Amino acid sequence: MSRKFLAASKDIADEFINLAKKKGMTVTKLLNEILRNTIALEKNGLTLSKAVNEYLVVKTAQESGFILVPAELMYNLLDKASPKTIEEIMDSWRNIGRWCGKCFSTRFTSSPHELLKTYIANIIWGLSDFIIEDNDELINIRCIGSTLNEKYTRGIANFIEGFMESLDYKCIRKDVVKGIISLKLRKT
Repeated sequence: MSRKFLAASKDIADEFINLAKKKGMTVTKLLNEILRNTIALEKNGLTLSKAVNEYLVVKTAQESGFILVPAELMYNLLDKASPKTIEEIMDSWRNIGRWCGKCFSTRFTSSPHELLKTYIANIIWGLSDFIIEDNDELINIRCIGSTLNEKYTRGIANFIEGFMESLDYKCIRKDVVKGIISLKLRKT
């Protein structure tokens, strides 16, 4: 097998050598594994940095008590809930959003809209479009999820609103219909 040599900063190379020893691997074997996986990610349109960030978001959500629930089950539960219970659930969505905003802003150092975009893309599935426009003090958020039912759509909107409240944004306009969310928020 022919080989090529790659250069790295001494501190990174030393850490990498220690990592290989800790894993009981040769430096070459570990480097080949990492390069092979990086190439596979890139071929699928994902950078290694993005994959690591997304993994950390999902791991943090899992450690925070999030679970995967089939959409049909969630929709059925929401449809069977009484109006009073639905309002309590909507308040819970907002409170969980606030908590997640605080948790994630503490753990990850990103701009509010990048933090929300990464979080939503990895935790709330079913959105075909998630657009954030940031204009100084204002943030416009638009979400489209054609398969989402009306109550789940409201829940997601409340979650986003709570998330952004924890980052010092106040909702000044909120339009929500089945599968479509449009929010305008102002920095407080």
